[in-house]
Amino acid sequence: LEAVGGTLLFKMCVQNEGEGQHVAAASVGDGGNRQFLLLTLPTGGGALKVETISRSSNPVAGIAAAYAGLMDAFKTAA
Repeated sequence: LEAVGGTLLFKMCVQNEGEGQHVAAASVGDGGNRQFLLLTLPTGGGALKVETISRSSNPVAGIAAAYAGLMDAFKTAA
């Protein structure tokens, strides 16, 4: 993420459709060019999946933009 100026928003371990997954959300870009990515990795091993939140069917994708907005508000307040 550092190489492309991205920011890790959060990471967690969740159950999705009965499968354990490590899930992380990241943002890349600024302002109107900012994109949100969801990264998922099965806890039992397997391929890392990276997708935009707009194309993701994972329920965690819905909180990525809201979380980024919260972090922006905290930065402004600090």
